[in-house]
Amino acid sequence: MKKQHYLIAVLLLIIGVGIGFFQEFLKINVNYIIDTGSTIPGFFNMDSATKKAWIEYKKQQGPIDFYHNPNTIALLYDFDLATLNKLKWGITVLFIGLFLIINTLIIKIISGIRQTTRWMLLFYGVLFALAFGIYLIGKLTGNQEKSYLVSRKIVGGLQSLVPLMIMLPAIWLNRKMNEKTNAI
Repeated sequence: MKKQHYLIAVLLLIIGVGIGFFQEFLKINVNYIIDTGSTIPGFFNMDSATKKAWIEYKKQQGPIDFYHNPNTIALLYDFDLATLNKLKWGITVLFIGLFLIINTLIIKIISGIRQTTRWMLLFYGVLFALAFGIYLIGKLTGNQEKSYLVSRKIVGGLQSLVPLMIMLPAIWLNRKMNEKTNAI
């Protein structure tokens, strides 16, 4: 791999990590407002200043950690519960797409194989279909809570650099096996 390609791959990795932290910050904010607001009667019908005051009050009453005491995004107080739930789905789809692009570019740069785009799309498609299938089975069998947790973990993996960590060793092993087969 050329030095220039190596630098681009490292830059994409750094961007991926940065996007991952930003994504986590967004999700924590949305989930915190949904979860905390749901415990306050009439919360989602209040004006944004009142919502913010309630959230700040609740933060003082809860544990002090990153997940229960985030710096909130003021814009989120303008949304009702339905909009926040739609936003969660939008964030999920957006970051699946972003990480698909990042993972595909990195693997293509590192491996030099053009087919990696197709492989990564197939990988994402299979895992997304698996997550959706598990969720549907859970919904049909009355185990929606448990199936949602499993589906969420799978989809969460697609919103990260994990697919890259799976595909790169697979490509490397495939290359090594082909070298041995061709040597025989």
